[in-house]
This record gives sequence, structure tokens and C-alpha cells, in this order.
Amino acid sequence: MARSDVPSKWQETISFAVVSTPRRLRLSNQKDGGNLDRWKPFEYLEVDNRANPTSTIYWALNGRTASSTLATAAPANEEQAQFRLPYKDIDRVFVLATSISVVATVATTVYITCARY
Repeated sequence: MARSDVPSKWQETISFAVVSTPRRLRLSNQKDGGNLDRWKPFEYLEVDNRANPTSTIYWALNGRTASSTLATAAPANEEQAQFRLPYKDIDRVFVLATSISVVATVATTVYITCARY
């Protein structure tokens, strides 16, 4: 019997150059079969900052622009989450994601891996 909690369709790991201004990456290259105006989302996402010894990154999903104001406690849109990832760390989330926006405190490269069930 197949396990439903194990990702079965992995995308290749993407290296993504990040700078101090937000950059967006579309994760999906497939249109949703039921609605041709929408991208088919991934259900699992890893954002890997372990290769970076100094830079904290901030990231957001699905159209929200990442901002480092998370660190200054500035008011934010609470309907869409934004994440802070310290250097030498990795985030693993179960989420429906079609795009990611990333900004860094220092120019660096992060690695992004996606999967579907």
C-alpha cells in the first residue's frame, strides 16, 4: 500500500541567486488541468540556506513580496505568511506553492526543492 504522506514527484533542486532586493521565482511550469489560468502548485517546499555562512534570508510565497521588515517588527499583511531563515539553516514546509519571493541581507545563493504527492 502506498503512503500518502511521502512526496512522490520531486523537482530538481534549484539554485537561486538572492540579493538585497526581492526576487521572484515561479516554481511551477505546469498549468492546473481544471483551471488553465492557474499554475499547478507544489505541496512540499524546502528552502535551504545551509551553504551560506553569514546572510539571513526572508521569503514569502504565492505573490507576496518578501521583505526584511519582518526583522524590524513593522506591520505586515497577516493573511499571507512571511518567513525568516537564519544562515546555516533549512526550512521545510507543507504548503501549496506556485512561486517564491526571496530577499537576503547579503548577496547569496539559496537552494529550493519542491515536491508533489
